[in-house]
Amino acid sequence: MLKKYGKYIIGFILIVVGVAVLGIIVYNLLTKQKDAETVINEMSKIYYEEHYFVEFKSKYEEDFEKKAKELEEKGITKSLFDISRTIDHPDKHRLYNSNDSGIDCDLKKTYVVYYPKSPYGQYDYDMKITMSCEK
Repeated sequence: MLKKYGKYIIGFILIVVGVAVLGIIVYNLLTKQKDAETVINEMSKIYYEEHYFVEFKSKYEEDFEKKAKELEEKGITKSLFDISRTIDHPDKHRLYNSNDSGIDCDLKKTYVVYYPKSPYGQYDYDMKITMSCEK
């Protein structure tokens, strides 16, 4: 009986192993992309809340609300290159170093647009991230 169904059993096992390997590869690719999104999101928040907002507010003390309102629709665009030069994040090297399970992101083509919103506080903003990373 084993001789009769042996080919089918071996074929079934090969298919299961192939699907499992393919699943692991796809999972790793999606996890790497998600990791990049997480790191970029964290760095972008730190940049706006702890760096950009503080400098912007001190620069435009008198006209702060007026200037922030002007940027509400237009937004403030910053490249990941600028953000990574300013912000220290423990995983930022993974974004541009494909070794050590990193992801190759083009730091100048990956960017964040910040949209301040009323009442224009340190945490009152939306952001849109556009990524240019290898999967």
